[in-house]
Amino acid sequence: MMNFLIKRLANFILSVFLVALLTFAVFQIIPGDPATAILGIDADPAQIEKIHRDIDWGKPGVERFAKWMGQVLQGDLGESYRFKQPVTKIINEAWKTTAGLAALAILLSLIWGLPLGVLLAYYRKRKFSVPFFALSQIGIAVPSFCMGIFLIIIFCVKLKIFPALGYPGNDVSWLEKLPYLILPSLALSFSMGAILVRYLTGGLVKEGDKPYVLTARSKGLSLFKILLRHKFRNALIPLVTILGMVIADLLGGSIIIENVFALPGIGSMIAIAVNSRDLPLIQGLVLYLAILVVSLNFLVDVFYLVIDPRLRRRMRWKSE
Repeated sequence: MMNFLIKRLANFILSVFLVALLTFAVFQIIPGDPATAILGIDADPAQIEKIHRDIDWGKPGVERFAKWMGQVLQGDLGESYRFKQPVTKIINEAWKTTAGLAALAILLSLIWGLPLGVLLAYYRKRKFSVPFFALSQIGIAVPSFCMGIFLIIIFCVKLKIFPALGYPGNDVSWLEKLPYLILPSLALSFSMGAILVRYLTGGLVKEGDKPYVLTARSKGLSLFKILLRHKFRNALIPLVTILGMVIADLLGGSIIIENVFALPGIGSMIAIAVNSRDLPLIQGLVLYLAILVVSLNFLVDVFYLVIDPRLRRRMRWKSE
């Protein structure tokens, strides 16, 4: 187990460093001047020159990257060109919005996706399961932003139940923010839940009549108990991989959904940072995304060990 953790930690550090290096290098070769992007094309040359001095624009890229990495190791991601605030503060505020949206979307997806996946696997040969299979296919095919627009038309324009745009900020209570998060989280959970249904149903069906299933049936267990107690755990192994990817995507910010609903989350910050060539903010956001994805991959690997005893036995054999 210790060797496993050491290897994963080394991969974590190397992956984050390479992502940071690649991001910095890419934005060095993209045409354009960040000072002009900040001040506009009609800005005073003296002001442009001042920004160039502040951001060390005339120095070699290697020197600027080394300086930035030194600041990162001290917890300083620099100051945003556009917002004139520390990048860490901007990311923390945006992450609170995105985390609330992602948590609600994941919860809604699990509430309807897991039970429906189990039921469809059990009743897959019944005629009434066909519409639910079709619904899951539609959920995968329809983009979340289309579902978001549809929800806005129905619940905001027609019924006037929820606010269509805006966000009260992170200084208010969760209950005050909830009405602004329900529709975007529903739009995200529709596609995410459909993915859960398809992969869970497929995983449960794939287990079929494997030896352990036949043994359980010979002991007199019902098919539904076998499905829940035995098949479900084995079907979780591929599902966990998909969940890790989807959760990383949600916590990384849904750029289109957050812009459709005017939510100041990570996705919106990415769009703003790229459009304004705000290099410190872009680098901070990419570093955040890299750490997020690598951390979730690590948690997925650990969860594999929890749900699959065969992996634990293999690790013991290798250590011996």
